[in-house]
Amino acid sequence: MFLVKTDASGYTMVEDIDAAAAPLLLVPNPATDHVRIITDREHPASITITDATGKRVFSIAAPVAAMNELDVGFLSDGIYQVMGTFNDGQVAIGRLVIAH
Repeated sequence: MFLVKTDASGYTMVEDIDAAAAPLLLVPNPATDHVRIITDREHPASITITDATGKRVFSIAAPVAAMNELDVGFLSDGIYQVMGTFNDGQVAIGRLVIAH
């Protein structure tokens, strides 16, 4: 997918949106009690997990190592969205399945 932008000077830029997004890999997936969050960028400044309704069920606003393990054993079975926010404001999103 591409995004075409024209600035105030009339210059047109084309960005590959998919290439610009930082992937967020969650391992294992489905998970039962722990999950590793792996990115190909610097460490996320924060991690937020939301349930299928969009309700925030977990959040940590501290530097998270690129291959950090999070305890997700408290989450009920279901599908969750995991969002990593980086210091530059970019966001990486992954889907996590919890199956006990």
